[in-house]
Amino acid sequence: MEENETLQGEKERAKVEKHATPEIGRQISVSEFLCHCCYDILVNPTTLNCGHSFCRHCLALWWVSSKKNECPECREKWEGFPKVNILLRDVIEKLFSDAIEQRKEDIQQNSDVARSLATFQKYGSDQIPTVPNTGRINPRGGGFFSGVLTALTCVAVVLLGYHWSSREFEEDLLVHKPVAKWTAEEVILWLEQLGPWASHYKERFLLEKVNGR
Repeated sequence: MEENETLQGEKERAKVEKHATPEIGRQISVSEFLCHCCYDILVNPTTLNCGHSFCRHCLALWWVSSKKNECPECREKWEGFPKVNILLRDVIEKLFSDAIEQRKEDIQQNSDVARSLATFQKYGSDQIPTVPNTGRINPRGGGFFSGVLTALTCVAVVLLGYHWSSREFEEDLLVHKPVAKWTAEEVILWLEQLGPWASHYKERFLLEKVNGR
């Protein structure tokens, strides 16, 4: 009994789907996917914050001419940079592939549209915040050795403070001589006193004749 009811239900559902699909197809028309700027079928539909969608090239032309970040239809301002509505684009291209291909060919041949799209896209790229590269060496800051010497000088200050407090190096010339007046040889002597970890800088400091200045 239950099997009969199940089979009957599947037959009824198949019958409904068979008749419903063509009906849905007949209800969809190009007029439902028109751009409200050019009043033609949407190409690369771009949806704004307000919900209105326009051809991307139409939005670009509007933006270039008006220089306003607002909807061409309702004038509501949009935030960020508008992106192509991928879902809507795929649906339109599947339903009206021939019309879309023809429109794309026409658009590609229009130099004004190409320039507007390029300008619009550049504007969008400029809106993306860039993260500063903190690892880059500032060319105006003295280069590699200036940075290393600064860091090592900070270490030296701590060590010298310790030396002064313990009076173990009271007679050491470097303790009483300003860092800015150190010669290249004195810098090497200071490096040697810092310990083995600083030894790999010795050769490069000798080569560059790095002094306290």
